[in-house]
Amino acid sequence: MNSASLRFAALLALVPALPLAAQEHEHGFAEQVGHVTFPVSCNAEAQRHFEHGMALLHSFWWDQASAAFRAVIAADSTCAMAYWGLALNSWGNPFAGGPSGDNLQQGKAAAERAMALGAPTARERGLLAAAGALYRNYETAPNASRLQAYSDTLRRVYRAYPGDAEVAMYYALSLIATASPADTTLARQKRAAAILNPLFRRFPEHPGRRSGSTRRVAMRRSLRPPPTPCICPRTSSCASACGTRRSRRTSGRSRPA
Repeated sequence: MNSASLRFAALLALVPALPLAAQEHEHGFAEQVGHVTFPVSCNAEAQRHFEHGMALLHSFWWDQASAAFRAVIAADSTCAMAYWGLALNSWGNPFAGGPSGDNLQQGKAAAERAMALGAPTARERGLLAAAGALYRNYETAPNASRLQAYSDTLRRVYRAYPGDAEVAMYYALSLIATASPADTTLARQKRAAAILNPLFRRFPEHPGRRSGSTRRVAMRRSLRPPPTPCICPRTSSCASACGTRRSRRTSGRSRPA
């Protein structure tokens, strides 16, 4: 066993196993968070746990998603995509700037384990490569640059598999997460909206639509144009685009028209 595998095994041992009661109630919980269809090259039991984990991941249920992906590993220890799920889960909220401390170390270990296991399909290998880019050289490279590398890698996967809904969603979310606040054209946000909106119409039960309100709010905010400054001449009312007018000279303030 290599050092990456040992490190991941040590980190995994710190987290309790999935309780039996949680497994028994998984079906009912799945109905609450929605359903994800995400085929992977793992056995049937692992596939079921994996799709449940992805639904939880989309819904920001970090602890429950971690337990679900560990259930995938218990069902199929060779399932690299389970470790991919753990790597994304360790990253957390894609709009919060990325993890630090233990979450960063656990994500790195999971991504390395996923890459070491490998996958039989080009689609899965592309996703594993994206997770690898997300954590590569995390000791020296800032989260923002690695997030950009992750998005660039997902772009190549999306171009190869444009009909894959999950690939498309994660690529679109990476576009929003890497959008520059200085870009007033909102180019990346608009590209993301063009991908996500048709998908949410096609999959109304998807957790990204049903319970991923944080992501939708983040996208709406990112699409909101910056306010236009209103510079009023001293001797005239404000321009009509500002929607305000000068008040009396004694107050020096503006009030709504």
